[in-house]
Amino acid sequence: MPAADWVQKIRSSDASPFYQDVWMAMLQIPRGKVSTYGDIARLIRRPRAVRAVGGACNQNPFAPNVPCHRIVSSNGALGGYAHGSAAKIALLKKEGISCEKGKIVHFSRVRHVFSRSALSLFKDRE
Repeated sequence: MPAADWVQKIRSSDASPFYQDVWMAMLQIPRGKVSTYGDIARLIRRPRAVRAVGGACNQNPFAPNVPCHRIVSSNGALGGYAHGSAAKIALLKKEGISCEKGKIVHFSRVRHVFSRSALSLFKDRE
């Protein structure tokens, strides 16, 4: 399903605007890359809502198509996943991301940096 279709599904869901923003942000992370809970919080202009981002990931009804498995802790640790850490590791491995001892291997190389255009998606949330 194209990303535009997921955008429509997310925006038409009964979820809170915050959850919708988190899920929309996850769509910006390309296959083979990861981001952090903090990166997502900053992207959606809610920099102190890091734990709430984790909650939104946990409640993502569109996984794995809206890729919450690509969200990890700021130190590269896997963090949680509603379907279990083994499933998260398997999805990441399928995308070419290696994990060892509960952390992303070469974290700085696979960490996604959001573009200015991604930031503009959430400018009305300030």
